[in-house]
Amino acid sequence: SRVVPLDRSATNGLLALVRHSTHTRISLTLPDDVDELSVLMADPEAIGTFLSTLNEYDGVVTSAMHVMIACHSYGIPCALVGFKGFESTVHGTGIKYDDYCLGAGLDGTYRPMIVNRDLRKERLRDRLSEERVTDAKLDEIALALENALALHTDARGKTDGLGFAG
Repeated sequence: SRVVPLDRSATNGLLALVRHSTHTRISLTLPDDVDELSVLMADPEAIGTFLSTLNEYDGVVTSAMHVMIACHSYGIPCALVGFKGFESTVHGTGIKYDDYCLGAGLDGTYRPMIVNRDLRKERLRDRLSEERVTDAKLDEIALALENALALHTDARGKTDGLGFAG
């Protein structure tokens, strides 16, 4: 939220579903109050638009850890989920969730809640949790990013447009 600052105000009354890239081909049935958004993008402008769009929703249901992290940065209610029958499609032992919580200064630990592929059978709003990374932690993260970018700038100060030396 320090890189792409956004104010959270009135929301659209809907939930957003954002799948991890490994879940894009899973057949899901969505409730009427859920829109699906794609996380498959790389252009900085598209990412800014994506974050702004997430901010318009009452909450976000996601199987993508990085989307959950963005939600925590902005204070968007979020549920981290996995899909029944596809529990092992996101690789790792789960330690990444612990690492994230420790690094972000959060008290809780997050693991994907396994849900049915017919999301109409799930009480998705009941699964949302509201978490926000503190301003002090966000300042610490922003400073670390600034320092990292400075290390990647070449001696002439030229970068590739993203802050990395070309």
